Amino acid sequence: MEQQRLTDSGDESKGNLDWMLPFDIFKFLKSTFDSGSKILEFGSGDGTALLAEYFEICSIEHDEEWAKKIATTCHLIPITSNEYSEQHSQVGWYDRKLVEAIIPDEIDIVIIDGPPGTIGRHGVLSILNSMPKSATYIVDDVHREQELDLYGRLLQWHGGIGTIYTAIYRSGLERKWATITPLERDEP
Repeated sequence: MEQQRLTDSGDESKGNLDWMLPFDIFKFLKSTFDSGSKILEFGSGDGTALLAEYFEICSIEHDEEWAKKIATTCHLIPITSNEYSEQHSQVGWYDRKLVEAIIPDEIDIVIIDGPPGTIGRHGVLSILNSMPKSATYIVDDVHREQELDLYGRLLQWHGGIGTIYTAIYRSGLERKWATITPLERDEP
């Protein structure tokens, strides 16, 4: 597993940089994927608007206020109990059956940035049979123990190449995010 250190130089007018996806994720995606590539995003926020300038996004969000703000295909899905979440002492995850019913047929990128860490993200493990291994996965907040554990489990399932990045915000906050890329990806 490779580690890289980057400095976030995002545009602060686009939202709260200490909460939104590190700007380096946008740079990574723009340099790796063609405009119009398809993203399945768990959790939405200020960063979703930036992503939507270049990519087709299907967002899954539990917070009605955020779901209203997003100008993409955004599905408001409630948090329910989830076996995987419970195994990791987490509150729950998006309603698994509703998520599985709306997963797009074509996915190039999966972003796991929700629900918030106070709720938990391990519930995504309950839908892996419905998820493509051909996609690139991004897990935000891997500086936190729970997200790092989730990343390790996803990497083991996926079998791809894992890289952890460190982003330093202008505020000095250090944050980590990770990618899992397929061993072989179809070129656009």
